[in-house]
Amino acid sequence: MKTVSDEEWMSYLAKSKAKKLQPDNPTHPDDLLILGGTEGSKRKRRGDRARPSQSHSTSVIQTEDVQMGEFVDGGVTVQTAVPPPAVVGVGSSVWGSSFDPAASSVVCPSGQRNSGSEFEDEVDHLKKAHQEELAEVRGAHACEIAGLRKKHAAEKTSLRTKAAIRETEVTNLDVLHNNLIVSLTQAGKDVWELVEDVDELEETNVAFKQSMADKYVDGFWSSIEQVKVLFPELDPDMLAQVDVMKRIKDGKHI
Repeated sequence: MKTVSDEEWMSYLAKSKAKKLQPDNPTHPDDLLILGGTEGSKRKRRGDRARPSQSHSTSVIQTEDVQMGEFVDGGVTVQTAVPPPAVVGVGSSVWGSSFDPAASSVVCPSGQRNSGSEFEDEVDHLKKAHQEELAEVRGAHACEIAGLRKKHAAEKTSLRTKAAIRETEVTNLDVLHNNLIVSLTQAGKDVWELVEDVDELEETNVAFKQSMADKYVDGFWSSIEQVKVLFPELDPDMLAQVDVMKRIKDGKHI
């Protein structure tokens, strides 16, 4: 916030005091700088210069290096050797006879403080609005992120459950596969054993049949010998026709 320096403020006070000593030489109100508004007067912005009217011709009083003491025709001598920066004077026609210069030391800073306070209030309002907007955006994003995290966690849990089920199914299939392989292997062994048993049975059967044939032949010839002993009168040629390979059919020995 811009403030009035002490030197500048003292120059304003000296100018006001000089104008009090010269009431018959007023300056035009449009050329005056109003530092603080008094009752019934309008406030002008510093740096604005009003257009002088044709009915009033005024002179600007130089406020820097004013020397008080010598009076000329009721006026104040003014040193103009080195022209200082021109400052618009304040006439009694604007402030009136009731103007108190000391009051401006309160009015001017107060106006500036009010302006600064309004600016600070606006800045605070903008900050507050920005913070509220930022908090709202953060809240929205936080809710969205929380929802996405919850959804992700649910999907992750579901996928893990499905993966566990699939893993169990794969394990069961592996066990079944291994059991089937073992069963097939055992069945193959059993088949080979059965084949060997069948071969053995066939060999045994053949041997049994051969044994029965051998016994039949031995019994047949034993019977012939017994007949020869029991019946010696039988014709040997007739007995020679008897053979183990022949049989009797329809009463004939064939």
